[in-house]
Amino acid sequence: RGGDTNGAAMRVGPAGIMMPPEPLDALVAKVAETCRATHNTSIAIASAAAVAAAVSRGVSGGDWRAASGHAAAAARLGATVGHWVTGGDIAARILWAQ
Repeated sequence: RGGDTNGAAMRVGPAGIMMPPEPLDALVAKVAETCRATHNTSIAIASAAAVAAAVSRGVSGGDWRAASGHAAAAARLGATVGHWVTGGDIAARILWAQ
């Protein structure tokens, strides 16, 4: 149930390289699978999903705007997975940064 820090987001880059950007739910499911053992919380999975989605979109040729939009969508999906913990809205923060 624990793991509400950034460890999952730090190590998820290879999943973003491995998974295509679409379908997004499949990418988020793979990210959640990688998080389950150590970071099975909504905020950790949202953050990791955002990183993996941005990497995946970038590797497939997307620019910053496309990658950050894809990251926000993945964060919204990722926030619905895992044990809920209090924390910031990752998708909203990505959109603010755009």
